[in-house]
Amino acid sequence: TGHVDDLGQIFWIQHLNQSIDPNSVIGVQRTKMVRLFTNFAKYG
Repeated sequence: TGHVDDLGQIFWIQHLNQSIDPNSVIGVQRTKMVRLFTNFAKYG
C-alpha cells in the first residue's frame, strides 16, 4: 500500500464505480475501517 491508499476504502470514489450500499463488500469494509480509526482516536 502507499500513502493515502486507505482513503479510497473510506470515501466513495466516483471513478472507481464503488457501491454505496452499506451491505456490499466495500460498504462492510468501509464500516470496519471507520470503526478502526474512530476507536483509535477514542482509545489511543
